[in-house]
Amino acid sequence: MTEFRSLRRLRHRLSGLPRFAVIPALMLGLTLGGCAGDPDPVKVNAMIRNQLEEQTRVQLGEYQSILTELRRTSMCVTTVEVKPEFKRLQAHGSNDGDTPPAPAKLIDPHKATAKERKLIAAFLEAMAPCQPQFAPMATPSNRNIVRVITETWEAQRELYGELKEGRMNWGSFNRGTRANSDKLAGAIKALRLTNEG
Repeated sequence: MTEFRSLRRLRHRLSGLPRFAVIPALMLGLTLGGCAGDPDPVKVNAMIRNQLEEQTRVQLGEYQSILTELRRTSMCVTTVEVKPEFKRLQAHGSNDGDTPPAPAKLIDPHKATAKERKLIAAFLEAMAPCQPQFAPMATPSNRNIVRVITETWEAQRELYGELKEGRMNWGSFNRGTRANSDKLAGAIKALRLTNEG
């Protein structure tokens, strides 16, 4: 029903390990420029290898912390979504994002009833502890992954807020949820290509 559920599948989209393709030219220039006389190729190669290994350790450590946080979020979201009191909301919402939602759900003109709006408020409150919390990332590709996940979570929470306030019908909510899922999937695919390329 929710884009929150899509975060559970995110770790599958992030399964490729990140790799560095380039050493920053400025750092290499400073390293080589600081050597007196002809640089010893063995020492230069060792310095480059050590720098690459350290950068890879940092990126991989960050990447693993992202996956760990996504696992925590996923378990939290699942725990909330299976609560019996939220079953009524699932009947209206889109499916879990693996396949396109039923066409009727995308054009449902009905707004949430007063009872459903109370349920949505309770659902959002129950979902609050599930929000992913990431430490600052040093690696640009990891910062981008975190940004996309965070923006998608916020966008989905805003959709629920609009639904709860009666400013949006179920069809618009489901279309917005689908758009969030597609945006997340596309961004993650692009980020993986960047990391692997």
